[in-house]
Amino acid sequence: MGDTVPGLETNATVEAKVKTTKGEIRNLVTEKNEVTGGWRAFFDLAGAGSEPAELRMTLQATGRVLSETWVYHFSKLLRPNISKTRL
Repeated sequence: MGDTVPGLETNATVEAKVKTTKGEIRNLVTEKNEVTGGWRAFFDLAGAGSEPAELRMTLQATGRVLSETWVYHFSKLLRPNISKTRL
C-alpha cells in the first residue's frame, strides 16, 4: 500500500486500520515491504456470510493517517452444489 512516507521516522510503528460493514476483521498484519520500501497489510474477513461487505483501510502512525483510503466491495462467491446438479 504505497511508497515511503516523507517525514516518517525509520522506527515508527505503522498500523493498518480496517473497517467493514459486515462481519469482523481478524488476523490483521501490517509490515514493511523491504523490496519496494512501501507497506502492505493482510487480514481475514470473518462472519460476513453471503451479504456483500464494504472494506475500508488506511495506514496510520503516531496518530496521523499516512495513506489514501483503500476501498473494496467484497462479495462472497456462492458455488452451486455440483453433486445435486444434473449435467
